[in-house]
Amino acid sequence: MTFLDINNLPSGYTVVSEINNSFYLGEITYLIQSDEDLVFLRKDPYDPSGFRSEDEPGYSVSQFIMPVSAVSWAYNVVTSIFWKLPNDGGASPDMLHYKKNINGETIKLRFTPNCRREFEPGITISNLSRPGKIKKSTSIQIPYHLLREKGLVDQFKKISDKYEFNDNR
Repeated sequence: MTFLDINNLPSGYTVVSEINNSFYLGEITYLIQSDEDLVFLRKDPYDPSGFRSEDEPGYSVSQFIMPVSAVSWAYNVVTSIFWKLPNDGGASPDMLHYKKNINGETIKLRFTPNCRREFEPGITISNLSRPGKIKKSTSIQIPYHLLREKGLVDQFKKISDKYEFNDNR
């Protein structure tokens, strides 16, 4: 798999946000946008005793891509369904995921009670239409603290205002 190079992005791609994860020392997540795609590029310090490869000097890298037009739908599912109680219009306790075909790509958004560590709630976004290194799809887990405290949900809102998808569920 070829990863985007932060220092040499293709024409039309811009780094929208750089997030340092306070729970995983040294981990950086870049949010990169073009007119067509939204890319999450995560760099973790390489651990030679681990199972991941050293994709660039000192780092294991993972990349997730979805259509930029899917951000509006994802933002609405997170803020209007997952973050609200059922009697306020939120999801019922047995409804943990939503799936939508957007621009020919199937995107799945799932509430994840143990997101990257035990008892850390968050979301998993999967693109069932883009294969990864090993699996037939790609996904990224985003803990709620990155969405709320690190401002990722605010970035989603800015992008969704520009590239609105009309159906929020």
